Amino acid sequence: MQNQKPTSENLPRAIVHVCIEDLYASIASRDRLELCNRPFVTGGEGSLVTSSNHLAYSLGIQKGMTLIDALEIYPSLEIVPTDFEAGAASSEAMFDAMRQLSHRVETSGLHRGFVDITRSGVCASATYEAVVRELGDVIKRRTGLPVLLGLSLNRTLAAIAGQAGSSGGVIVLPRRFLSLFLTRTPVADIPGMTTNQAAQLRHFHIITASDLASQSESWVKQLLGSVGVDLWRELQGEYVYQIGLSTIGNDAFQPHIHDRSGPDAPRSKARREKMVFPAWLDLNLAFSRLTTGMNF
Repeated sequence: MQNQKPTSENLPRAIVHVCIEDLYASIASRDRLELCNRPFVTGGEGSLVTSSNHLAYSLGIQKGMTLIDALEIYPSLEIVPTDFEAGAASSEAMFDAMRQLSHRVETSGLHRGFVDITRSGVCASATYEAVVRELGDVIKRRTGLPVLLGLSLNRTLAAIAGQAGSSGGVIVLPRRFLSLFLTRTPVADIPGMTTNQAAQLRHFHIITASDLASQSESWVKQLLGSVGVDLWRELQGEYVYQIGLSTIGNDAFQPHIHDRSGPDAPRSKARREKMVFPAWLDLNLAFSRLTTGMNF
């Protein structure tokens, strides 16, 4: 019997995590270039930090901290107003690009979301990784902001992949690399893991996501309940947290989105020619590029 040609029915599931990192700080860095080389936070209109750039974050200054506490850590810290209008516009542009790619989009705050591109029409003639990289280029051109992208089997794993990367690159987490990523992911960094749950797990010497994934389902249910089991199942590669249907737009990418004009064109092309990996990933593992018929 002849081999059947792969069809949309047997394609692997592909969930993308999309995040504009430090939304308001990124907007301030984009609009005020003099801020880029010094620690600063946004939140000048109130008493709390709404966002911090990477230099401030490295000092321990984070979103939600009071400005008084932040200034105690670094007295020379610059405080700038939060541009809520620009944040809303950038968020709208990001989600609009995602909805043009697929009708299954889920928002998670202004700066973060998920899109299910499984069997998306545009993936019929391109690899998942290429499609996601194009999505990142589109968002970057529309907003002028850095984007973190993670691609994997479900929402939790896609978010873990996204956290492992750097802006402008696509981090791909297929099933055969789960143990590598999960071993490097502390339980506290598992998306959806609460502080109390992480503390409970550490009490039982469960330090990494890999440690949690290796436990039995009954043990996880006894300690963390049904919510913990759902998270545990996602770490196994199951599709538990489904991405719902978006009610706004479901058009495929239009030709004008692929326009390469503008100052970012050379850098965008360079990014498309190589896949980005976390620094710790052994590149000798013969990682082949994703195809739409591959066992992802």
